[in-house]
Amino acid sequence: MSIKQQFFLLISIVVISMIVQIGLDRYITNTLLELEQEKTLLAQIEAGMLMLRRNEKDFLSMRPAITSLQPVPSCVVTAHR
Repeated sequence: MSIKQQFFLLISIVVISMIVQIGLDRYITNTLLELEQEKTLLAQIEAGMLMLRRNEKDFLSMRPAITSLQPVPSCVVTAHR
């Protein structure tokens, strides 16, 4: 193999490696952007969930308290033959 062929082989390997590196960089960047968007969405969902819990707590605390509970009569079911 001549020096010229070795040089072109090395240049080809370097160019292919650079293309692969650029492709991986773009893939990782897109993945990180998607994860950041999902993180923001998750924070919004958590905030909404906490607000719902707060509203539920406020609603339950404003309900009139039941002061006297009437016992429910127990029913005895008999089988007819």
